[in-house]
Amino acid sequence: MKKIILLFLINFFFLTTVDAQTQVKDSLKLLLQKEKTDTGRVLLLADLGFEYMGSKQDTIMVLALEGLSLSRRIGFIKGEAVSLNRIGNAFNGFGNYPKAMESFLKALKINEKIKNTDGIQRNLNNIGVVHLSQEDYQRALAYLFKSKELAEKNNNKRSISISLGYIGLAYLNLKKIDSARLYTQQAHDVAYEIHFPRIIGSSLTTLGGIHSQTGQNKLALEYYRLSAPYSERAENFADLSNTYLGMAKLFKKIDRMILVLFMQKNLF
Repeated sequence: MKKIILLFLINFFFLTTVDAQTQVKDSLKLLLQKEKTDTGRVLLLADLGFEYMGSKQDTIMVLALEGLSLSRRIGFIKGEAVSLNRIGNAFNGFGNYPKAMESFLKALKINEKIKNTDGIQRNLNNIGVVHLSQEDYQRALAYLFKSKELAEKNNNKRSISISLGYIGLAYLNLKKIDSARLYTQQAHDVAYEIHFPRIIGSSLTTLGGIHSQTGQNKLALEYYRLSAPYSERAENFADLSNTYLGMAKLFKKIDRMILVLFMQKNLF
């Protein structure tokens, strides 16, 4: 019965249209139609691509390639770096880590040349994410901390919350629970302050994983339950999948615990 309910919930959340997220995408599409300058179009294409993170990697790639082609045609160096960064996001979503790393490193080289600190910060974060995806957690942390430091210098709270969230996830995978909890809670607090649903959702999912690892099953389920609406609102289906996978594992664990307790009660 629990499996049926869980499948129903997954289907419901995946198929529900999120009005707020749709409005953001529609606004960006409208701005693209009205934008007169090529440089403006390149940046809007990258912004629109970000809104598909965690859901439609193919759409991100199409938008980013259009931005890259336009940037090179008009000699817009910053736009080339922005587009390469977004191409890297798409490759990372596809699981093509070598291509993702190649794109991020190209973008980083350009941003360093033009001294674009915001771009450098994003590239460092994304390089860290690729290492995280490949389970090279120590190297991931090195890049993520550099990214966080730059984001703090630029007072970019959105980027700060993103880097903090990945740092927490890296520590969770290293089984360093105290550090994982510290940085993930910080990510949540910053994201909540600026109303950033994507990171609120992902940080709550990580907190669910932390409490699951420490045997606090009820609290873990509560964090997973809280995270789902935020990931749904951001249409971040990758995090939503992790949320429900974590819940499913907990339901299975709890069922086993109930069975053990029942057997003990009847045996003694």
